[in-house]
Amino acid sequence: MRDSYEKFHSDKAGIQDLQELALELLRDKVPPLERITYLRSFASELDLLVRDKELWQIFDAARSELRGTSDPELPEVELEIKDESWLWDELIALETLTIVTALQKVGKSSLIGAFLGSLSFGSECLGKSVNGGQRPIIIVGTDQPLRDWSNFASCWIDG
Repeated sequence: MRDSYEKFHSDKAGIQDLQELALELLRDKVPPLERITYLRSFASELDLLVRDKELWQIFDAARSELRGTSDPELPEVELEIKDESWLWDELIALETLTIVTALQKVGKSSLIGAFLGSLSFGSECLGKSVNGGQRPIIIVGTDQPLRDWSNFASCWIDG
């Protein structure tokens, strides 16, 4: 019984060491395939029998810790839900992913261009307030010609 107890505490300490190594590998931006190899090798040195799935879970937990992501909510625990914060009043929520979809050539880029200009220069757009403060905007990977974007930029500067 005592041997089992000691083995448990040894394994528990080993898992904590694996978690610390996972954090270090992520902070050092070690490539993913190398990370798992290092973690597997360290687990072997610690005499821990850990499957790859469990090693990936250790990395997931380390990533969450680095991001400051909290643990999942437990059942039957009352949730605290904050009021929605808007970047563009009632259209685009702050700190969320927003996808704008429509048929081609109906003005999606113009709409987002106008919004980005308002965001950059601190004004309202289409009668709705734009919040979040002025900031520089970089547009990458567009399929539109530079002439179209320069027209948007001139609207921002003139407008």
